[in-house]
Amino acid sequence: MKTAWIIVLVALLVALGFSQLIAKDAGYVLVSYQMETLEMSLAVALLIVAALYFIAYFLLRLILQLLAPKGSVNKWLSQSRKDRGQRRTNAGLLAYLEGNWDKSQKELEKSAERSDEPMLNYLIAARASQAKGDRQKSQQFLRKAENSCDGIGGEISIAIGLTQAEIQLANGQLEEGLVTLNRLRKRSPKHPVVLQQLVKAYQGLQDWQHLQGLLDELRKLKIYSSDEYEKLAEQVYCSLLIQSAQQSNSHSHQPLTSTWKKFPRAIQKDTRVIATYTQALLSLGADVEAEKILQASLKRDWSNQLVALYGKTHGSDSSKQLLVAEGWLKSRPNNAELLLCLGRIALLNELWGKAREYFEASLKFEKKAETYAELGRLLAHLQEHKGSTEFYQKGLLLSTHGLPALPQPHKTGL
Repeated sequence: MKTAWIIVLVALLVALGFSQLIAKDAGYVLVSYQMETLEMSLAVALLIVAALYFIAYFLLRLILQLLAPKGSVNKWLSQSRKDRGQRRTNAGLLAYLEGNWDKSQKELEKSAERSDEPMLNYLIAARASQAKGDRQKSQQFLRKAENSCDGIGGEISIAIGLTQAEIQLANGQLEEGLVTLNRLRKRSPKHPVVLQQLVKAYQGLQDWQHLQGLLDELRKLKIYSSDEYEKLAEQVYCSLLIQSAQQSNSHSHQPLTSTWKKFPRAIQKDTRVIATYTQALLSLGADVEAEKILQASLKRDWSNQLVALYGKTHGSDSSKQLLVAEGWLKSRPNNAELLLCLGRIALLNELWGKAREYFEASLKFEKKAETYAELGRLLAHLQEHKGSTEFYQKGLLLSTHGLPALPQPHKTGL
C-alpha cells in the first residue's frame, strides 16, 4: 500500500515538473520523411515517446513471460504434448487388453517419453512384444524400463523384476526365472505374486523339495484359496512319492517309505496321496504293506478310488482280505466299485462262482469296461467262450465310448 502511494506521489511530481517546463517554453518538434512532414509540440512528442516506451516495455515483458519455461505458451504446449502422449498410452493399453500386440507395442513405445510413468509403458510394451513372439524387443523394453527408473527402488523394481521373471518362465528359461524370483524374494519375502511365480518355476523344474518348503508360507499368507492350496499340496506330496518310487526297486523300497514317513499326519490321511503311495508300493511288489494302509484308510474314510486299489492288492491273507471287504458290503450293497473289488479278491481265493456273481452284480449298478473285461476273462477260463466274447465286446465298446451307427454288410440272396 505504501509503495502505491509513493508511485502516485512521484507521478504527480513528474507531471508538475513537466507542466512547468512546457509553460516556460512550449517548443515544437518537426519530423520529416521524404516529402512528408509532421510538426507537433514538444509536450505531445514527449508524451508519444513515453507512451511508446511503456507499450514496448509491457509487450516485451508479456512475450518473455509467455515464452518462459513456466510461461502460459510453454505450459499449453507442454500440456498439449502430454495429452497426446496420454491418448497414445491409453490406446496402447486398450490394444493390449484386446490382444492387439503389434499396435500396443507401437503406441506404448511412441508415447513413453511423454508419459509421467514411462516405466509402465515399457513394461506393458515388453509384455506385448513377448506375446507376439518378439523376444529381442521384449528384452529391449525391459532394459528401457530399468533405465527409466534408475535410482528408484521398492515396488517399481519389483514390478520390473516380476515382468522379467514372467517372460523368462514363458520362454522356458526356468533357471534364469528362478534366479530373478529368488532375488525379488530377498527384497520382498511375502510378496504374493513373487511367491506365486516361484511356485510356477519350481513346478516347471519339478523341484518338489523346494516347493514343499514353500507350502507353510503359502498357507499362512493365504495366497491361494483352500481348494487351490489343497490341490497344490497334493501335487507336491504325490510328486515326491513318485520321485522316491523311481529311486526304489523291488528289493528295497526304503526311499519311498522314508519319504512317506516324513509327511505331516494330515497329508498321510489325504486320499489322493494315499492312492499314489499305495500304487507305488504295488508297483514295487510291496502288496502286504499297501493292503494294510488301504484297509486302515478305508476303515477311517470311504473312497471308491482306494477300494479299487484294495481289489488289486494281494494281502498276506487273501481269505481275511475277502472277509474285510464283505464287511464293507453290508453298509454299501449297491456300490459297483466295491463289488468289482470283491470279485477280484474272490479270484485270489479261487472262488470262481462267487467272483462271477460279484462281477455280474457290479455291472447291474454300473457298466464299466474294466468289469466287463474281468468277467470276460473269467468266463474264457471257465470255457464259456460265447459269453466271454460277448462281455469282451461290450467292454471294448465302452472303452472306445461306443461306435457310431453306420451301415454294415448283410447277407443277400437268401
